[in-house]
Amino acid sequence: MQASVRSQKASKDFIPGGTTLNDFSVQAVKRIREDFEIDGTFTLEHWKAPVYLPGSQTVTSTTIQITWFPERKIGF
Repeated sequence: MQASVRSQKASKDFIPGGTTLNDFSVQAVKRIREDFEIDGTFTLEHWKAPVYLPGSQTVTSTTIQITWFPERKIGF
């Protein structure tokens, strides 16, 4: 399991109006059987960039990956 947090700002002197970005994400990987694994990630972002869009914006994303590890039956 992994979690991360980021807070980032750009000055009003660099970008008109300045910008702010805060995000949080969590990732978990679980092997459910010898040959199957599930990997899931959830991310939540809050950002303000008045030069692009007025007000505070929120973005969420979720990904799920299922991996199958087939057994090798070929011998050399």
